[in-house]
Amino acid sequence: MGAGHRVRAILAGALTVLLAGCAGAPQAPPGRPALPPVQGGATTGPLRIERVEITFPNGFGSITVPKGGRLTARAVIRCSGNGAFRADWVVDGRVVETVTRTVAYGTTFEVTTSRDALPTFEPGPHTVTLLIREPEPGFDLPVVRYFVVMQ
Repeated sequence: MGAGHRVRAILAGALTVLLAGCAGAPQAPPGRPALPPVQGGATTGPLRIERVEITFPNGFGSITVPKGGRLTARAVIRCSGNGAFRADWVVDGRVVETVTRTVAYGTTFEVTTSRDALPTFEPGPHTVTLLIREPEPGFDLPVVRYFVVMQ
């Protein structure tokens, strides 16, 4: 046996050992590969909210702003499925802006308040949340806080 044949035999043996070493791996019948069953993915079915994160432009859930300053909030929403999304930005218990969107092939999307949606005319602490009305999430939504200070 020549050197080339020995190398091929050794490589073939190593490959056999490597493949045999896959514990619990199902063995497919010869000539037919084993395929997993077809299942729906994250883009099928009705829209479901999986996670919501709300931050201010500083990247945190709290910020201090001067009286009369401009402030926005951003929500990053992770979801699955397809469907209508309807929510209200709420500051101190009052709706300041409504958001509607059709989500197709749900994964992650962002919702940002308009430039003047968050009031900064009243000094003191304020709370912000995105109250999701459709579809209803199965968890409590986060609340972020901002503090308005006098100049």
